[in-house]
Amino acid sequence: MRRLSIVSLLSVGAFTVAFALQSSTPSTTTDLVLPSDMDVAPATVSIADIDGMEDIAEAPMEEKVAPSEYGTGESEDPFLVEVEQRSLYSASEVVPEENEESVLHVASDLPSGVVIAGVVFEDGVKGGAVTIAYRSEADGMWSDWTDVELEDAVAETMTQSTNPIYLEDASKIEAVVKAAPGTDTDVQALGNVHMAVVYTETQENELGSDSSLKKVDFKEQSDARAVNTVLRGASYNTGMQGLNILSRGEYGLPRSSGWTLEAIKPQGVVIHHTASANDYSKADAAAVVKGIWNFHANVNDWGDVGYHFLVDRYGTVYEGREGSLTGFYEGGHAYGANTNTLGISVVGNFVYEEPPYAAQNSVAKVAAWLFKRIGIEDPYKGIWVQGQPAGGRWIPALSGHRDVGGTECPGQAFYDKLPRLRKVVASLVKGNNAWIDGAGNVQERPRAVSAEGGRLSGADRDSTAVAISQARFPSGATTAYLVNRLSPVDAMAAGVVKDGPILFASRGGVKPETVNEIRRLGVSKIVMVGGTGVLPDSLWNSLPGVSRVRLGGADRFDTARRVASYVFPTRSAAVYVADGLGVNGVGSADALVAANAEDGPILLAKPGVGLDSASASLASKLGGKKYQLGSVSLAAGATSLGGTDRYSTSVASARHSYPTKPSIVYLVRGDVFMDGVASGTLTDGPRLLTETASLPSSVCDYLKDVKPKKVVALGGTGAVSDEVLMKARMCAAR
Repeated sequence: MRRLSIVSLLSVGAFTVAFALQSSTPSTTTDLVLPSDMDVAPATVSIADIDGMEDIAEAPMEEKVAPSEYGTGESEDPFLVEVEQRSLYSASEVVPEENEESVLHVASDLPSGVVIAGVVFEDGVKGGAVTIAYRSEADGMWSDWTDVELEDAVAETMTQSTNPIYLEDASKIEAVVKAAPGTDTDVQALGNVHMAVVYTETQENELGSDSSLKKVDFKEQSDARAVNTVLRGASYNTGMQGLNILSRGEYGLPRSSGWTLEAIKPQGVVIHHTASANDYSKADAAAVVKGIWNFHANVNDWGDVGYHFLVDRYGTVYEGREGSLTGFYEGGHAYGANTNTLGISVVGNFVYEEPPYAAQNSVAKVAAWLFKRIGIEDPYKGIWVQGQPAGGRWIPALSGHRDVGGTECPGQAFYDKLPRLRKVVASLVKGNNAWIDGAGNVQERPRAVSAEGGRLSGADRDSTAVAISQARFPSGATTAYLVNRLSPVDAMAAGVVKDGPILFASRGGVKPETVNEIRRLGVSKIVMVGGTGVLPDSLWNSLPGVSRVRLGGADRFDTARRVASYVFPTRSAAVYVADGLGVNGVGSADALVAANAEDGPILLAKPGVGLDSASASLASKLGGKKYQLGSVSLAAGATSLGGTDRYSTSVASARHSYPTKPSIVYLVRGDVFMDGVASGTLTDGPRLLTETASLPSSVCDYLKDVKPKKVVALGGTGAVSDEVLMKARMCAAR
C-alpha cells in the first residue's frame, strides 16, 4: 500500500481527485490509503483560511409541512413523516453573494468535464449543527447560492461531508459554513475542514450514449418517451422484466473495493437522492455516478460508494456497493439503518424538481427485485431502525431517507411519490405489470404468463451444432451427417434427414468437440454431404471405425437430388422446392424452413427457370404434392408456401407442417444459414426465421396465435439476441 497526502492530486484511471485542506488553524497533512496499483501524480494546491464566519446574520427556521393529499387522489400515506422539525436552515437565503469574508474556500481552475465537489469535515459535525451553501462560477458569472446537506450516512464523530455536488463547465466553486440557528456550535472549532474536488472523464460513446449530447434543461426533458422503457447498455439480467443493471465493471468502477464485506440481513429499502444537479446529459450520467463513487470511497475514506444501487434520471440502473448484485452487504447510506436496509439513490436533486418517470419506474423495479430477494411482500411492513435522533423508530419497509433521520433526502418532490412507488412495488412483487405513466398515475395489470425460454448454442457454429445434437439425440444415433461449415449451398437440402444429427467440418479437418460428439453418439455410419471439393476424403482419417457414405454431386442441385434419393429411396408424400441461388448465389433461407416438413425432400431450383430436367424427373418419381417455398415461381403446378419475405415464408411453412398448435418453436437467424442447417433434425416444433436484433411482426403474430409453451433460440446472442428471445416469449404469452 502507498500513502498520499490529501494536499495533492490523485489520478485513478479515468479519475482525478484534487484536495485542498481549509482550516482557521495551520493545515495538517492527512494520509489517504490507496491501493498499490493506483498511479499517484503530486501537485501543489493552495491553502486558505476561514475568516469572517461569525459575521453572517441568522435567519428564521424554514418550515416544511408534509402534504396531506396527492395529485392522483390517493389517501394520505400513514407513514408520511412530519418534517417541520427536520427542515434545514436555508443557508442560501442568508449568504450575501459578494460577502467575500464568508467564503470558506475558493477552488479555481477547475478541470472541464464532469466535476464532483463537496465540503469535508474530517472530525465530523456533532448534531449536524451547521448549514452549508455553495455557488459556482462559469463564464465569469456566479450562480445563486444553493444550500447543501451533510451526508447522513455515518456516525457524527467520523469523517462527514456534504452530498456530492455535480458541476460542469464551472471554473470556480465557493462554499460557506455557518452555525445553525439556536446552536452554540463554534464554526471556528470544527477542526479539519476542506473542499474536495473529484474529476471524472466522460468516455466517448460510453454505454451506447450519444457523446454529442450537452447539458439539457431538466424541465424540458420528455418523460413520456422514457416511461416503461427498456434500460440501455445493460449487463446484469435480474430476471425481472425490464430491469437490467450495469455492473461496476461495465461502467468503469473497480470490481472489488478491496474492503472486507460485512454481510447483513436486510429488512427494507431506503430511497435517496444524491442532491446534486439535474442537468447532466445522458453521455455524462455514468461519469457522474463514478464521481460519486470516487467521492465516497476516497474523499470520505469509506472505501466504496455508500449506496447499493444508483439510478440516473434516464432510468439506467448502476450497481453501487460491491457485491450488491448477488449478496447483501452493509452500506453507508443512512446512519442507524445501514445494518438492516439497502440504499437506492437517484442521481439528482428533487427538493423542488419533479423526478422523471423513467427514474421513478426504475427505482420501483429495483426495490421490487430487492424485496423478492429479501422475501418481503408488503412495502408498508414496519421495520425498526435506530435512526436519528437516537432511540429508534418504526418505518415502512420502503422508506425515504428522511424517515430514518433528520434530512430532506430524497427531496420533497420525490418523497411525495413514495405512496405511488409503494403501490407499484407491491404489484410488481406479486408478479403483475405495474408502472407510473406519463400523467403520474399508477397503472397495473396482471402479467401474462410468458412462454418458457431456452437456447441451444455454443461458442461457434460447430459447438452449436453439437448442442443441438445433444438435445435431439440424448441417447445416441446410428448416423451422423457432416456438412462444410462454410458452404451452406451444399447443406441446404440436408435438413430433411431424421436418423442422426447434422454436424460441421471444414476442408482442414473436424473440430475436437465434433469428434467427441460423434463418439458419444456411437454412430455406425457417417454421411458426408458435398463433394470432395468441400469435404475431402482425408477427413475420414479422423473418423475411423465407421461405414462411409458420400452424397456429393456435380453442383448443389445434384447434391440435393442425391440427398433426396438417400432419405426417400422410393416415394414421398410431398416434394418441397426452394430457391437454390438466393442472394449472391449463397443459397436461400427458404430451404431452411422447408425442413419443417417431415414428409418429403427438398429440391433446388433456379428462379425464372424452375426445376432442371433431372430434378423434375425425380420429383415425378417420388410422387406426392409439390410445394414451393417463397414468392418466386419455381415449379409448375406447385402450391406456394410463401410470404412477402423470408420471415413470413417461415411462418407459412410452420403452419403447413404443424397444422395443430405446437408446444415448442425454434428461432433461427434468417440471414446466416448454418445454425438453421443443423436444426433440421429437430422435429418437435417448427423453425421460424428472425432478425438478430428485431423480431419480425409476422413471427410475433404467429406466436400470439399458436401460444407455444416454450420458445428456443438456436445459436448465441450474436445470432438471436436475448431481447428477441424475450420478445418472442412475450408474444407467445398465454
